[in-house]
Amino acid sequence: MVTSSALDFTELREQLVGKAGYTAVALHGAALRTQIRQLASKYADIVIDVGGRDTGSLRAALTVADAVLIPVQPRTFDIWAVSQVAELVREAREINAGLRAFVILNAADPSGHDNAEASEAIRDIPGLELLPHAIGRRKIFPNATSAGRSVLEQMPCDQKAIDELEALLHQSMLQSDSRLIAKRP
Repeated sequence: MVTSSALDFTELREQLVGKAGYTAVALHGAALRTQIRQLASKYADIVIDVGGRDTGSLRAALTVADAVLIPVQPRTFDIWAVSQVAELVREAREINAGLRAFVILNAADPSGHDNAEASEAIRDIPGLELLPHAIGRRKIFPNATSAGRSVLEQMPCDQKAIDELEALLHQSMLQSDSRLIAKRP
């Protein structure tokens, strides 16, 4: 099953806001690798959204990406899945030695021990870099999405959510020579 949430969001954004402000294309499987190589000279940044399942698209993306961002909820099954993704990253590095793999806690809990326990478990997984900032579970994320907007555009503004996203971008930029997820082969 192929999901198309990025394309669905782009269509919704164009309907509700007007212009998306970015280009979205659908690529799958090995064609993804070929097309990304062709698109790399035309764009400063390419973000590849392939979902979290082990698919041909994910494997192809890992061979051409500078960095991969792995969002994970602080839940047992999600942590187990990160171990499987780490194995895919290890395999991809045989082809793409410079691939960086960042993990961020997503939909993190506002309190309790789950975030700390999840972070500790992730730190034990070789080949992954845990980002020090988490993205909390906030209503603004689904609310902005349903309005075809980013969290930065949604009113009323949620400064905590904005700060979390800016911390994610800032930390990822510091740890990588590239931009998030994608790019030139």
